[in-house]
Amino acid sequence: MKTKAIKLPDSIIRTAQAERLRKETCSIWVDGAEIILNTQKGDAPAWPRGIVLGDQIGLNRLSGHAFYEIAWEGGLHVRRFELSGTSKNKVPVEHIEIAMRMAEIIGAEHGLSHDPVTANDVEATFLRRLKTKRADMTRPRPDLELPRLIKGTPVAAYKARGITAIMLHSNNGSQDLAYIAYEDGTSGKLSDEGVLLQRNPAKGQIEAFPVKQGRPLRGGKLMETPLAEIDLRQGSWLRAVSAWGAWLTRVTTNGKSPSKNGRK
Repeated sequence: MKTKAIKLPDSIIRTAQAERLRKETCSIWVDGAEIILNTQKGDAPAWPRGIVLGDQIGLNRLSGHAFYEIAWEGGLHVRRFELSGTSKNKVPVEHIEIAMRMAEIIGAEHGLSHDPVTANDVEATFLRRLKTKRADMTRPRPDLELPRLIKGTPVAAYKARGITAIMLHSNNGSQDLAYIAYEDGTSGKLSDEGVLLQRNPAKGQIEAFPVKQGRPLRGGKLMETPLAEIDLRQGSWLRAVSAWGAWLTRVTTNGKSPSKNGRK
């Protein structure tokens, strides 16, 4: 089942829901342009940590390691197993998300799906994975230069841990949503190696592609997430997908800043 679970289409909603299997809980506090990540440990016993799908399927993380239990049909069926993390398209997939995918497979057989989460839940998920406690949402620099093949007008800049996500307004039918890359702390220039988030209305997805030397590699998709789960008219969702893109940039570009790429 693990192999089948890995092959499921990606979803940042599922990733955020899997965070409920951690000992700590994370939340977002917004103070003007500053976004703060709060991490708390509850008073209840740490383990087990559980998620219920449609009051019919229970997924429990049994300890601080990677031991899990799935029970369904009133406990008539119970599976216990140990998982390890893996990768998909060179992007890490943590064992909590694999467990969530496995529960989702069983849920689909019973007509169930994962519960919705908020944009703040998604943003908190990826800020935690970025290992940062804060981010900032500002206007783009007036002298900002994007790679030539990235289309759209910069409208906002989301910054976290040296990475900047530039949100883009569509020009002439372009589906480019955001370009994310490391920013040089001195010059403010963006690296030409990063991640492009792009809408794909035909597939109903936002797709993430690597960018190398300023060129999107559209044959090397990193991840996708359903458009139907996201409301891009809301600023909170724009922050959430920016945080997702920042995390993808960190785990796929080896932390290359513009100066490390040879750009001066």
